[in-house]
Amino acid sequence: MYSMDDVNAATEYFTDVLLTIINVHAPVKRIKCRSEQPKWITNEFLSLIDEKEHLCNIYQRCPTPFNDARRKLVQRRIKQMKRALKKAYIEDAIRDCRGDSKKTWRLIKSIWPTKSKSPVINKMHNDTSPESIADMLNSHFATAGLKVNQSTSPTSLMSRVYPDQEGRPQIETLSPQDIWTLLKELSPAKATGSDGISARLIKACSDAIIEPLHFLFNLSIRTEVFPDMWKSAQITPLHKSGPLNQPDNYRPISVLPIFSKLLERAVHNQLYTCLTVSGALSDQQSGFRKGHSTTTCLAEFLDVVYTNMDNAKYSGVLFLDLRKAFDTVDHEILLCKLETVGLGQSFVNYIGNYLTNRVQATKINNVSSGKLPVVCGVPQGSILGPLLFITYIACLSICRMTSRHFCTQMIRPLLVVATQ
Repeated sequence: MYSMDDVNAATEYFTDVLLTIINVHAPVKRIKCRSEQPKWITNEFLSLIDEKEHLCNIYQRCPTPFNDARRKLVQRRIKQMKRALKKAYIEDAIRDCRGDSKKTWRLIKSIWPTKSKSPVINKMHNDTSPESIADMLNSHFATAGLKVNQSTSPTSLMSRVYPDQEGRPQIETLSPQDIWTLLKELSPAKATGSDGISARLIKACSDAIIEPLHFLFNLSIRTEVFPDMWKSAQITPLHKSGPLNQPDNYRPISVLPIFSKLLERAVHNQLYTCLTVSGALSDQQSGFRKGHSTTTCLAEFLDVVYTNMDNAKYSGVLFLDLRKAFDTVDHEILLCKLETVGLGQSFVNYIGNYLTNRVQATKINNVSSGKLPVVCGVPQGSILGPLLFITYIACLSICRMTSRHFCTQMIRPLLVVATQ
């Protein structure tokens, strides 16, 4: 592998060898697991449950009023203890989550689980075949953004200029320490991509694969080619709202190979630093940025409103929802914008290759569709996708006038107009 110059051939060889080793030494097996015991349960509570079962058995053998009273007394104690233990656990957990919004939401979802957003789809339009439904959804997702863009002809608006490269940041190769950091920070809970290699297995054998990954990632960067094998996405449709038999009511989420996400993270770190240093990302952009969130968005919005109130002005607010936002990103315009904000040609070429030759297959009801090419948009569920999207819409923050304040927060632009 180390003598190969073709990153696609090297990637396929590495994947085949790794899968062979996994199938021999760590084959996938299905086992039944008992449900996890709630964390608030104590030994005292379990002892009380055992006592209740014992008293119930006694009552069944000898159903006297005395035995019935003993059984009901223990049942009341169990109910009171359960309420007190759950309350104490939730209060302690909320206290531990203070200052960490992700941890707080994870706790809330574990306590009050929501309904699944991936219901079983038995019919799409008038077709009930699982294979046809999967193919229909996949075709819709692959062409949805293209159909929207065809009505505006966006490629005629901008053209590549290939400016002078002197002083422009270029994409840099990685060190073994960079690879080690990427593997260390990888969450074992990441969804497994189309190659079947899980994040848990990758972390388990991280020491053995640092060297080959170091070679593959740097070969990819030097040749400005993102491996085609890692461009294959498995789409999971998430229901948004409306009838279940309408493709427009689903949002496509891309599940990519774990190695793809590791390489994307390495490129993302470099790209985000360059965009931040160059000032390409507006301070008003709160979405998909470290240190920013809906909280910073609301804080800035309220500051504008209160300032207008202090100056005896009204605040008119207009919320805009971008339809098919990620799916309608035009690749040519995006690459032109990356050049415009000052990125070097190696960066632009690499992102261009990352966006081309992408394919996807939709899996629904345990049935997978055939693969289709994706010629428009950035993949949802990827690492680079959100950063490329906010770079794509960064010019919206320029839309400022004396009496207007424009904020591109999260994915929805927010226009605040102040008048006397």
